[in-house]
Amino acid sequence: MNYIKKIFIFVLILFPILYFFPWWTGVIYCLIIGAFAENNKSAIQLSSSTLTVAWAIILIYRWIIGGEILMARVATMMNVNNSFILAFAILLLPIIIGGLSGLTGKLIRNAIN
Repeated sequence: MNYIKKIFIFVLILFPILYFFPWWTGVIYCLIIGAFAENNKSAIQLSSSTLTVAWAIILIYRWIIGGEILMARVATMMNVNNSFILAFAILLLPIIIGGLSGLTGKLIRNAIN
């Protein structure tokens, strides 16, 4: 299956999970994606990109419905002074967390087999 199609399908499944449940459920989902990936590289890429796209959709949605005030206050409190830089920093987290959880899932599956 094409890489973009896989990400699209995984994001469609992950988005409602992240919207209604805590953030760490996405990490468990990425662990499962990584466990069934073909190799370590695809485990890292699929899980990190899936989690990042899903978090970006949720971040944009919450920004639109009134979260820009909260983001501006948090950015000021953290001395970033720009909400877009804070949003970029927020989107760096799922890249790291998703990649590590995908790799962990792959390594656990390799250890079991």
